[in-house]
Amino acid sequence: MLTSWDEKDIILECFDTGIVNYLTKTSYRDIPDAIREAFKGKVSLHADVTNVLVGELRKERKVKILTLTEREVCTLREQGLNKSQIADKLYKSVETIKRQLRIIKSKMQ
Repeated sequence: MLTSWDEKDIILECFDTGIVNYLTKTSYRDIPDAIREAFKGKVSLHADVTNVLVGELRKERKVKILTLTEREVCTLREQGLNKSQIADKLYKSVETIKRQLRIIKSKMQ
């Protein structure tokens, strides 16, 4: 695939469809080598794409160290809920949610 998109979701979706190579248009010089690699069945990625994927893998590994409750708080926060709304939804105090968010932040760094 040759594209100008280098967003994580698009890259992962493309690999789910079975593509072998993913190159951004800034890597046009790599096209001949990528074609040869694809013919051999090997994956080749431009450095920009590799950086996006490695960043995502690092994030996923960090998320795994969160407790189930911390993951739930993260999910609700990503959905746009504020601390008070999260507290209400999880039947916890706002102070508990604030503390959990601080812990999550320290784990994710």
